[in-house]
Amino acid sequence: MNTFFAELYEVNIDNAMMEFARDVYMANDYLFIGLGAIFIPMILLAVFYRIIDPQPVKIFKWILTGVITLIAVYAFSFVWLYYHGMYIHIENEVNSAMSFTNIIAFRNTLFAILMVIVFSFIWNRTISINNSRNPL
Repeated sequence: MNTFFAELYEVNIDNAMMEFARDVYMANDYLFIGLGAIFIPMILLAVFYRIIDPQPVKIFKWILTGVITLIAVYAFSFVWLYYHGMYIHIENEVNSAMSFTNIIAFRNTLFAILMVIVFSFIWNRTISINNSRNPL
């Protein structure tokens, strides 16, 4: 699984950042941030469709929930990479490491957009009481 996510996140990473990519790979961090891109939207959208359950789904509420979900995924990815030991041995290359962290967190957010759409489609028809017959 770590290899699968590493191949997704390391597309077009330049040679200056490959040291950081290797460190993230060796710590299995790609697996955790990839799972975060799946589980955070799944949980937050389940809360939206089951607990909030707007009648019918108002596009503004859905967009707001999606934005909050994407911010949560970005924050999780950034914090996980930043505090999970990636910067412990890097003292003089913090700017390059920070750029790498931002790139990976942003890519994780892009993958989470797909998960928001997929889980919205699934939860809308399965766990939502008020929206089970809505086309979206």
